[in-house]
Amino acid sequence: MENEIKKETGMLNEKNKMVEVLDDLLISPLSIEENPCEEGYKSLPLENVASLGIAFEPVMDLFQNLINGGESVSDIYRVTIPKGGKLAQFKDGSGYMGAVLIPKPNGSVGLAQARLNPIEKLPVSIDPVKLFMAVALSNIENKLDDVLELQQEILNFLIEKERSELMGDLKFLDEVYSNYKLNWDNEKYKTITHIKVLDIKQDSVRKIDFIRKQIKRKMGKKKIIHIDRDVKKQLEQVELDFKDYQIALYLYAYSSFLEVMLLENYEKDYLDSIIQKMENYNHQYRFLYGSCYEKLEGATQTSVQAHFLKGLSGANKIVGETIAKVPIVSKGTLDEQLIESAEKLGDYGQKRTETTLKSFIKKQNAYIKPFIENIQTINNLYNQPFEILIDRKNLYLVA
Repeated sequence: MENEIKKETGMLNEKNKMVEVLDDLLISPLSIEENPCEEGYKSLPLENVASLGIAFEPVMDLFQNLINGGESVSDIYRVTIPKGGKLAQFKDGSGYMGAVLIPKPNGSVGLAQARLNPIEKLPVSIDPVKLFMAVALSNIENKLDDVLELQQEILNFLIEKERSELMGDLKFLDEVYSNYKLNWDNEKYKTITHIKVLDIKQDSVRKIDFIRKQIKRKMGKKKIIHIDRDVKKQLEQVELDFKDYQIALYLYAYSSFLEVMLLENYEKDYLDSIIQKMENYNHQYRFLYGSCYEKLEGATQTSVQAHFLKGLSGANKIVGETIAKVPIVSKGTLDEQLIESAEKLGDYGQKRTETTLKSFIKKQNAYIKPFIENIQTINNLYNQPFEILIDRKNLYLVA
């Protein structure tokens, strides 16, 4: 019981700290002439905030109020009728007219006009924590769109290879993010969910270490004499390993990002450490990829078939150049044809290498940058001056 109280107190302190941080928040409506993108701001569609659901409606009300210059009005009007009068009705009874009928002492009826005054909306009060979450989640949604294609590619690969466990992990993380938007202030949900997310993160780290060692071991094997088929077989094996590597990194980055959201620890040192770890993993991936690409390229260019093409190309060139030096013979086109065929064989050899490695080139990206950028956005929003510009369509944040 005591632990529960301490935990709740800690969470309350964290919320209070966020309120203090956001106390000096500046939100400015834009004039039509202004273009903040030219001044280093990045745009974020207002519809992203609206799509977060009913919990964030007060945030949209705040923005709409500001867009209308702080003088927004409701669709409700106050009708003021002169004393003693009543609104004239339509004959069919469908409603009232703006005319006011005022009975006079002599029995006649006088006419006057009713006054319709729009009722101003009350000032919108906003929870700064809710505002922070709305902006952060909307910005995150915008960035996660960048990896949707990759995620679909990963799912297709997992289905094809019958990797049900990894597919389950990926779908679980998707559900956590979707449900988080509805449960961001539900402490019980966040605590329970965090345990499973942490399991996926730790498992991803183990997979990353194992796959790296496996790739290094496979690429460490060398054959003095090898043919194209050997290179192709090695390439296929390494490609599969790098796809597994990509998936493990993706799950690690996704779970690391969700852990930040679930823990709600937005301290700069903590966020910087998470970003640094992810950057290190990204660097390790790209370095190993570059090393493997060079080795595979070298193997492609030194196979028996490659040596044969080089030899044939070189022989044609030498013969062509020799013929060109003979005064009588050089008058023909044989020398030019031989030299040209040698150049074509050389070009073919280069294209052959590029074609062989074409599919492997797609593995050069670790695809964790969007998650790094999301955490950096949270870091900036929480730990730096927080300024939002708005117009009728977009929010603008400092890029």
